[in-house]
Amino acid sequence: LPSMVMWGLTIALTYLIGRALQSRAAGVVGALALLCLPRAYFHAHFACFDVPVTFTWVLTAFCALRALRSRRWAVASGVALGLGFATKLNTFFLPFALFFVFAYDAWRYRRETGAWRAAGEARGPLTYMAWTAGSMLLLGAVVFFAHWPWLWWDTVARLREYIAFHARHVHYPVDYLGTLWYDPPFPVHFPFVMTLTTVPVATLLLSGIGLWVLVGRTLARHKGGVDALRSTGPVELWFWVNLLVPILVIAAPHTPIFGGIKHWLPSMPFFAVAAGLGAE
Repeated sequence: LPSMVMWGLTIALTYLIGRALQSRAAGVVGALALLCLPRAYFHAHFACFDVPVTFTWVLTAFCALRALRSRRWAVASGVALGLGFATKLNTFFLPFALFFVFAYDAWRYRRETGAWRAAGEARGPLTYMAWTAGSMLLLGAVVFFAHWPWLWWDTVARLREYIAFHARHVHYPVDYLGTLWYDPPFPVHFPFVMTLTTVPVATLLLSGIGLWVLVGRTLARHKGGVDALRSTGPVELWFWVNLLVPILVIAAPHTPIFGGIKHWLPSMPFFAVAAGLGAE
């Protein structure tokens, strides 16, 4: 039941992301595309971590998008990241990816205005970046520590045990294209081929159109003026980071072999939003 509820909330967040990126129509189509994604719908019925961590990834990413121009959302992003750490270690990669977005935002501001900080009482990207980083470091750690009483005693030793478990993770045998893989290096194309063969063709086509549009929009944003930057931040870059990072982590040859597409499910809401953009 918690997985089902969290998947419903993920679909709602997908709508909000589509609306922020394009329009309500794109959000509706994106939410429906995610709802009708067979493998994701399948995993939504399991008492496993994969759907909950997808929800916390998307929630943290959404809060971070708002935090580009809001200190309140910066605080919320720290809490959301803590919930992500409390769910599964996938979210470890998210702060680094988001830092790249915030750093690009600050660099663009510097290039356009000639200053890193805003004049007077105004707040520039560096201010929001500092608030978000501080929130994620402090509140993220507090939420993670508070949620797990096992860590309250012998904290250092048990943290080492937790990290060592993931650093030396077991490999799950995977039968892929006629070969049983049970030890890295794993084929780099695995997550891309499995996405192409498990996502409905209509969604693939619409997502392809949407991603093509986003490529042009990203390039236009990179060449644009500071007024647009101040108002929304690098939303397209934020989208690309969240779409690609979960897939690229699994595509790395020496990533432990985990198995099926559930391990890059956090990419799928963004893939679905691209379908909404493509449909519009």
